[in-house]
Amino acid sequence: MNGYPVSEIAAIVGGEAGSVAHMPTEPCGPRASIDTRTLRPGDIFFAFPGESVDGHRFVRAAMESGASLAVVERTSLGAVDASVPREKLVVVTSAGEALYALAKHHRDRFDPRMTAITGSNGKTTTKELAGAIHRAAFTSLMSPGNYNNLLGLPLTLLGLNEETERVVLEAGISVPGEMAKLAALIRPHVVVVTNVNAAHVEGLGDLRAIAREKLSLAGALQSDGVLLLNGEDETLLSVAGEMKLAFRTFGLSESNHYYPASCDPWRAGGLAMTMPDGLVIEAPLYGEHQARNVLAAVCAARLNGVPNDCIAAALRAFTPPPGRFAPLTVNDVLLIDDTYNANGASTAAALTFLKRGAISGKRMLLLGDMLELGHEERAVHRAAGADAAASGLDHLYLWGERVRDVADAAIASGMNAAAVTGPGTTEDELVVAITQNLAAGDCLVVKGSRGMRMERFLESIKTVLTEREGNA
Repeated sequence: MNGYPVSEIAAIVGGEAGSVAHMPTEPCGPRASIDTRTLRPGDIFFAFPGESVDGHRFVRAAMESGASLAVVERTSLGAVDASVPREKLVVVTSAGEALYALAKHHRDRFDPRMTAITGSNGKTTTKELAGAIHRAAFTSLMSPGNYNNLLGLPLTLLGLNEETERVVLEAGISVPGEMAKLAALIRPHVVVVTNVNAAHVEGLGDLRAIAREKLSLAGALQSDGVLLLNGEDETLLSVAGEMKLAFRTFGLSESNHYYPASCDPWRAGGLAMTMPDGLVIEAPLYGEHQARNVLAAVCAARLNGVPNDCIAAALRAFTPPPGRFAPLTVNDVLLIDDTYNANGASTAAALTFLKRGAISGKRMLLLGDMLELGHEERAVHRAAGADAAASGLDHLYLWGERVRDVADAAIASGMNAAAVTGPGTTEDELVVAITQNLAAGDCLVVKGSRGMRMERFLESIKTVLTEREGNA
């Protein structure tokens, strides 16, 4: 794919070329960037305004890094360095709308099989699983990292070319109406909804409103498209029924359209499943929630024509994305990196793993505040404390202010107060307390909302354990 001439880009995005008289005829893009640090030669640079970081001030740097064109907003044109050739600019009203328009135009030129994955929990891991499986059999494109919104998905889809056979995308939202716009951009053949829970109540309303928003992704399904739902999520199924959507279900019980003949999600080496047709699945993931993520990815892959041998091989070799229940063994201590985010459902899943997993030593959780829970905040934290007490944890470590409710509920539910550390300690004191308590065979899950940056605790703990191993 050789990109688009400046005149065509201007027409597609409803903008004006900066210099009609000297308009370049060579193609630009189609790949795009909004960050000069990751920009590749030939990319179109979209400049977004901002109070702290204004992309228009980096247009010159983008050109010096090889950008073929910059799309800039009319009201911020004055912030663009005067040395930037005006023939290298397209001026628009909104960079976001322009990026969306170009991505939609580009996506509509191709017809690979498109899979879109959404949900309150598990969507990134499911996307990574599905992407790995599809890559084993087809030339595939997958949204990187958390490129799941009205910026990330257009940037991903501008990477489409004639060779792309399969596309796996993650769709995430924070305000009503976003999902319908993403759906119109993607036009998927397969939609997977992993679950719904109070992950972003502040922006989307109650649980049923969240379900309706997630399910609006199915509104742009292609004529032969399939909607796959977690058959064990009652809210999701109820709302899908109200919306009169046709769907198929996946889950661990035989009541679903797709289910395993057997499943062991707690093995020391990771989960194992056998499908009714004999396909044996092994993956370095733990817990029933991860088994459902694997199952969802397998179902999507089969609907897209991926053969069993490719599915099995890709899952055996799968590496969980950082921060999403990724296991790491340091000095015979199992650390679970679940630092990317936290809400009530994902915390309950972590506690279930600690209760039922094949762990020979102590079972411990380091939990940071759970954010963006709106009016349910205190109830969710108290429920996590009660669950922690019921799970039989050997120790509960807490960081933040909201987790005071976790501590109070855990102790009120029967957990020994001596087994609860924090909140109220410093970061260094908490790391010392944890590392002094860790021994071979123990397991520690580190978890918290993105804003709590719990990965810093994980890094400190890994450093201490590594030094201890070196001194042994």
